Amino acid sequence: MTQKDDLNNMDSPETKPKRRRKSRALPDKIKRGYNISAGINEHLETLKPKGLNEESIGELTALIEKCEQLSNERNILQGELKEKTTKLHAATAELDNTLALHGAIVKSVLPKSQWVSFGITDKR
Repeated sequence: MTQKDDLNNMDSPETKPKRRRKSRALPDKIKRGYNISAGINEHLETLKPKGLNEESIGELTALIEKCEQLSNERNILQGELKEKTTKLHAATAELDNTLALHGAIVKSVLPKSQWVSFGITDKR
């Protein structure tokens, strides 16, 4: 395709500007909520005929604050989960080492025919 062809096809899907997607991140939504709430508050007299009033602003603000609170609680829980996961991985590694040691002792002392009663299925 030449430059001239590119100029003639400006409306092709490849050259159209991409539409910006709405942000799905919670902090962005919370910020947007506060901005809308402040804007409604500032232009309340103009918006009252459309059904917006002090009560609806209060409900919006309460919902935003509830989302913030739940997000903060979730972040705390995620931190606790990360700690617990680290501790679990350490305990699991310790368990693996202990099982390997005990299995090696059983293998060195008892004949292969008795290994099955210990759950040891590998062969030597």
